[in-house]
Amino acid sequence: MLMRLAEARKHSGERERGFTLIEIMVAALLLLIMAAAFVPLFLTGLSQSSSARNRSLASNIARERMEQIRQLDYREIQEDTANPTDPMNLSARFGTSTTIRDIAFSIGYSVNPVSYGSGTLKEVTVTVNWDPPPASSPAIITSLIHQQFVGPRGSKLVFTPSYNDPAPGSPFGLLLGTTTATYDVAEADWQLVFTNLDQVGMAKKNVYMRLFLVDDLGTSYALGPAEQDYKIDNASLYYTLDGSGKVNRVYFSHQFNASDIPDGYWNAKAVLYNEYDEPGNVWTLRVRIENGAPAAVTGFSAEGQPDNESVFLQWTPGQERDRANWVIRRDFWLVEESMWAEAWTTLTDSLNPNTYSFLDHGDLVGGVPPYGTLEAPQLYRYQIWAVDIAGLEGPAVGAEAELPNTTPIDTTTTTAAGSTTSTTAGTTTTRPPTVNVQNSTSRQWSIVIRDSSGATVQTGTVKNGKTWTSAPLVPGNYAVTATSGSTARPASFNIPLQSGTTVLVITF
Repeated sequence: MLMRLAEARKHSGERERGFTLIEIMVAALLLLIMAAAFVPLFLTGLSQSSSARNRSLASNIARERMEQIRQLDYREIQEDTANPTDPMNLSARFGTSTTIRDIAFSIGYSVNPVSYGSGTLKEVTVTVNWDPPPASSPAIITSLIHQQFVGPRGSKLVFTPSYNDPAPGSPFGLLLGTTTATYDVAEADWQLVFTNLDQVGMAKKNVYMRLFLVDDLGTSYALGPAEQDYKIDNASLYYTLDGSGKVNRVYFSHQFNASDIPDGYWNAKAVLYNEYDEPGNVWTLRVRIENGAPAAVTGFSAEGQPDNESVFLQWTPGQERDRANWVIRRDFWLVEESMWAEAWTTLTDSLNPNTYSFLDHGDLVGGVPPYGTLEAPQLYRYQIWAVDIAGLEGPAVGAEAELPNTTPIDTTTTTAAGSTTSTTAGTTTTRPPTVNVQNSTSRQWSIVIRDSSGATVQTGTVKNGKTWTSAPLVPGNYAVTATSGSTARPASFNIPLQSGTTVLVITF
């Protein structure tokens, strides 16, 4: 009996092991079937990833070539399929193949004229292909390019002699005195300035150059002869020959005196024109003119104010563009000795170079100058000069002021609106609580007046050569700023002390 049970258990274990092996084999088979189903998906994803990577590289190549093509002159953009070896073709200039990450890309170009209105554009297409696998469509970029330059192009503008700028940190060439400007004509355009180039009968065409300087405010200074409408004609056009008698350089040369140009930074611009007055490209070169210290100011005045404890100064600056700051100082009169004290007090040595007024305010009660009373009038004198970015100081200019003012002020009343009424010698004069901004430039400026808290209280516009008058202001301290582009001209003033006066003169 026991032997039968043992035998039965043995056969049962063998059957269980047999079932386990079968289950494992079935599960493995199912896994193989499932894995086989995912392989095509994996291969497809790998192919798409590789294709996307290659397309991205191809697109970058196409964009790079298109940017290079855009740097060419309109006349140089061509792809003559009838003459594939022409060195002016885009394929010859930029090549038809490149290799990146061991992938070989082929590059094709096409140029087709497209009419619009009375003009013509060029439709430029760059096509980049690569060999499969994986197979993919090419990267294609198309752009319409218009004709930028018709006249001759310049290739280099040079001023000689040029010196190192003493201004701290300036990387630009410095021009002094007699200077020669040389502007080379691009080789591809020599035939636009000469007939029969390199042949018998070679002659200059009726071409010319314009050369001018532009400051940071946009004001230009032409360097050509005024009697020729500032055209530098072909009498200033020259060429040189190589050893074989062929032209190897074409250029304009013009001499001028940098001493005639106001000091400062300028953008020199040169443009060539063909015989039909059509311009080429504009070549720009940053330079600085330096003829010495800043000029003396003009129109410097010192006016005692009705409060008998302040003096308003204003002036017209020189034409230099390189002022760094103003210096203002004050001296006083010794009544008993009948002489100036020669005890100068520096009021400011860092005043903004674009500010053309200053209020010297004292304390009448505390006896802090400037101040004056009818019983004890005080006489003051002021000096002002400019300092440029190289540290050169201009000549000092002086003005005098008396407190009280030269004409004694018997009574002073400030109205609610801020106007000042003064009675002198039986005559009553009322100055409105307004201020003026005078524009001495050739540009239009925007005006903003802010109160002592910084809030904007008035805005306006002053046109070139005009004077802008504010609306009535309540008593208080104000700041006025004139802006043109990125350039600002600030000033401060007080109502009623400066009622009816010009508090800002805008000059270059």
